[in-house]
Amino acid sequence: MNFFNPKTASWAAYVAEIGKTTSLKIDDMKDMERPPAILTAGIQRDIAMVKPWMEQGESFILVGPEGCGKNLVIRTVIG
Repeated sequence: MNFFNPKTASWAAYVAEIGKTTSLKIDDMKDMERPPAILTAGIQRDIAMVKPWMEQGESFILVGPEGCGKNLVIRTVIG
């Protein structure tokens, strides 16, 4: 999974950031309504796609099977 990095004007790969930004505790996993986002390459890609639309107030439809992480992506972008 690659993306174009405008800062370096080159292609780069998404790299999993597990443990780099936050430290997870077992208590973080107990709230099933608001699970923590583990920034895997796939989640980073999904956030990168959705974030510009949300920031610009554009309409979009996020589609996927139940439990695939649609709400997690939206909640992560909103903060």
